[in-house]
Amino acid sequence: MKFTSALVTAASGSIGGCVAARNRHGLYLRARAVPVNPQTAEQQGVRSKFATLAATWVTTLSVDERTSWNTYADNVNVAPPFGNPTYLLGLNWYIACNAFREQLGLSRVTLAPSTFSLASKTDVTVVADDSANTVTVAYNNGDQWATEVGGALGIYVGLPINASRSFFKGPYLFKDKVLGAVTPPTSPKVISNIVISEGQKIGVQVRACYADGRISSTQRILQLVVA
Repeated sequence: MKFTSALVTAASGSIGGCVAARNRHGLYLRARAVPVNPQTAEQQGVRSKFATLAATWVTTLSVDERTSWNTYADNVNVAPPFGNPTYLLGLNWYIACNAFREQLGLSRVTLAPSTFSLASKTDVTVVADDSANTVTVAYNNGDQWATEVGGALGIYVGLPINASRSFFKGPYLFKDKVLGAVTPPTSPKVISNIVISEGQKIGVQVRACYADGRISSTQRILQLVVA
């Protein structure tokens, strides 16, 4: 469990049988539940990618290549639970960047980015339409990921939920991608065959990557389905 202050005014994670969580009323503790592991094809595919990349880190990457990822890791932090910088290992960044790229059908990047930052993107907007069973994602095709070969936007969609809910953590399934190009792709991206009904909500998750391997932070949208 992670926590700050002697009074535990902020906490994240679990210890023993307790899990710290937060809702709009503030911090609370609940009993820890063991998640179900359905062993779906999607789960096994992702796990296989992680295992392959971890093995490649050890057996294939050169010392210089591993050093480049460790240097990137020393200089780039991720958003932590309480606002204090959190730094990953070079191995973590190598797997995170390349697992995402492989899921989008892009080639691996063996040498870490020389620019010490995350990729950036303009926030997308989403329309979920039950009359057409579509989720439409509008993006800015002037973003760097859209204007270079090797850049891309990955789109993930969750199952529809009741409109009374205001939060959806997942799971999300990979649904589609938009590949960057010298002539940028035309927005929006329409994803078909999404089974939804008016009045439901549906979660959409997007992330971008640059040609040099950098990935963006994740944007999540919980969108009301319209007719």
